[in-house]
Amino acid sequence: MLNHPLILKPSYWLTAILLFIYLGAIAVVISLSSDWFVILPLSMLVIIDLINNLRRYALQISPKSIVQVIPKQEEWLLLDKQGKVWQGKLTENSFRSLYLIILNFKLINTKGKKTVIIFPDSLDQKNFRQLCAQLQIKRSHREFNQ
Repeated sequence: MLNHPLILKPSYWLTAILLFIYLGAIAVVISLSSDWFVILPLSMLVIIDLINNLRRYALQISPKSIVQVIPKQEEWLLLDKQGKVWQGKLTENSFRSLYLIILNFKLINTKGKKTVIIFPDSLDQKNFRQLCAQLQIKRSHREFNQ
């Protein structure tokens, strides 16, 4: 079981995926209308959202970016770029696969939720595999007890 802090690095995989998806969205906006007063505002909204998601999740340069995760049995600790520590409970709708982990947390002591997106290039290989295994064990244990 992981008990040590997981320090997250910027993900180039996530950067590439976000760019691909958002550039596709801009292409769809451009193809839907020929009026510049429709294309320009919609394209700007897509670009602003792209920049926010790149800064927060992929490049981790936003003050709200989670840069460290400390796995615990029930309550996990999340550290953001500003040094603020959040306590969260891992929700059941978190996702794990061979190449992607999405951790969804319900915050304790405050209202809200936090999401952490982890690709293999966000962690070293050993910690990524251990986190995948730990999440699979939790999921199996939860399904067994139901």
